[in-house]
Amino acid sequence: MFFTLIWTTIVYDPIAHWVWGTGGWLRELGALDFAGGLVVHISAGLSALAAALIIGKRLGYKSDIMAPHNVPMTIVGGILLWFGWFGFNAEARFLRKALPRKVPFIVTNTSAAAGAIHMR
Repeated sequence: MFFTLIWTTIVYDPIAHWVWGTGGWLRELGALDFAGGLVVHISAGLSALAAALIIGKRLGYKSDIMAPHNVPMTIVGGILLWFGWFGFNAEARFLRKALPRKVPFIVTNTSAAAGAIHMR
């Protein structure tokens, strides 16, 4: 909980101000944020880059075969993400006005299924 509080204060809050705050430089440039996705992806991407630079390469990188660590947990994560997309996409405010509720739901399911089949 302490890490989350510190990370949110140092990383997420300034980025949120850039995008949503009055006088935020990205807002002034005309950035459009859909449901907070821009802030989430900027903060996650920069945090992942910082972690990768600090941690460095994996031991045995390019010299050992590195199979996936835990395939069942990867599948569970994919299922949870797929389920989360339904709430996010099918309930999107701008889609509710423009399309019947079932269209984003069907597109979300079909695209995720196509991605899962492609990965096989």
